[in-house]
Amino acid sequence: MNFLVLNWRDVLSPQAGGSEFQLQEILQRAVAAGHQVTMVASHFAGCHSEDRAEADGVSIVRSGNWRVANYTIPRAARKLAEQQHFDLVVDALTKLPFFAPLWFRETPILGIAYHLFGATLFKETDPLQALYCLGFEALIPRVYRRTPLIAISESTRSVLIGRGIPAEQIQVVHCGHDAERYRPLPGVRREDPPLLIVVSRLKRYKCVDHPIRALPAIRARVPGTRLVIAGSGDDRPRLEALTKNLGLEEAVQFLGHVSEPEKVELYCRARLFINTSHKEGWGLTSIEANACGTPVVAADRPGLRDSVRKETGALVPWGDINELAGAVIRLLEDKAQWRRLSRNAIQWAARFSWDLCAAQMLDYMEQAAAGARVLEPAALQQDEPDFESSAPKPAVQP
Repeated sequence: MNFLVLNWRDVLSPQAGGSEFQLQEILQRAVAAGHQVTMVASHFAGCHSEDRAEADGVSIVRSGNWRVANYTIPRAARKLAEQQHFDLVVDALTKLPFFAPLWFRETPILGIAYHLFGATLFKETDPLQALYCLGFEALIPRVYRRTPLIAISESTRSVLIGRGIPAEQIQVVHCGHDAERYRPLPGVRREDPPLLIVVSRLKRYKCVDHPIRALPAIRARVPGTRLVIAGSGDDRPRLEALTKNLGLEEAVQFLGHVSEPEKVELYCRARLFINTSHKEGWGLTSIEANACGTPVVAADRPGLRDSVRKETGALVPWGDINELAGAVIRLLEDKAQWRRLSRNAIQWAARFSWDLCAAQMLDYMEQAAAGARVLEPAALQQDEPDFESSAPKPAVQP
């Protein structure tokens, strides 16, 4: 079949993130299965406004600036559809929706919902822009009311249902990970004094300031503990200023962007991975850390409460710095519990592969292309792991 995909960015963009990599893993497997795939995405610095590229067999057509991509990408995609036949349009709902059902009346559509920002927008941008984006999100139930949707987590599915999308229209396909790359590395040891890591884009809504604020209390109980932050973004100056104000320049290191091999080594050197984002679609980095045997301490927020289990780490109330510090201290001091969580983490991450993710997605894509509006569950499903359990212990208050 011939698939047309609408996405804000493609995997070759310097700003590509989790949703771009997830979609690329699926689409390159679709190509390997014999399908044709064309993606329309926005251009970026260094490429032309009308640029063509290819990534693992996926043809990429770039059109327009990302700031107005919700207008330019559907137009460019519609132009392509007038030139050739497509069996399915895949509409990636990652930022502002493209409203593909309004542009493609005769071609079947499948939407992939990563997460809706909702009120989180007010943590990232000014009120005017936030209200602008919320206005578009408010139209999703009306525009996509007859469109089959895939959510990448149960949290995202619940949000869509709460917005008015019928539950039977939404199936869940979890993200995968590269099991050959993300695994414990022979000869790489956990650092002592312990190392805590954050791997994230540095945006305000990611709330990377929370682990920085928790670090003084953690170091008071576990001296020498360090925090390494990998990732780039426009929130870095604020985070560096906070680090300096707290007198933590020697304890906090900002690495900027790191390569995939460097990221794996970080996971394997760290005692804990921390994710305190206000909202995620799923939390791919949590699974990557788990695959390396690293437990995760995360905020109990949408997406993260799906990818992080009590058997593989800890969930703490978002924004409660004392609870965050206490959970980290408990896992640093209780070595037996840490080892148990580490073993469970590897077992949990093993459930999520890109091959399984792509197989499920291709099943749904083929159903949607055949005209199905209510998708039957994919034949391949993930088995629930049998975790090694232990009696929970109360969090240590710093």
